[in-house]
Amino acid sequence: MAEIERGQRDGDLDATVPAQWIERIVWSIVYTGLHAVGDGLVARHGVDDLIRRTLRGAISAR
Repeated sequence: MAEIERGQRDGDLDATVPAQWIERIVWSIVYTGLHAVGDGLVARHGVDDLIRRTLRGAISAR
């Protein structure tokens, strides 16, 4: 949580939403990535990039 709050203070993460919301978003995207690999939707070596790209679009400050 401290890293999320620091990112919000530094302007890297969207400060207009609660830090707890961002934490939940992070976990749900990671969970989705793990399931996508398990289902064969994406390759294991490529899911980390998809998770990062999705998170950047979802929580980065614009």
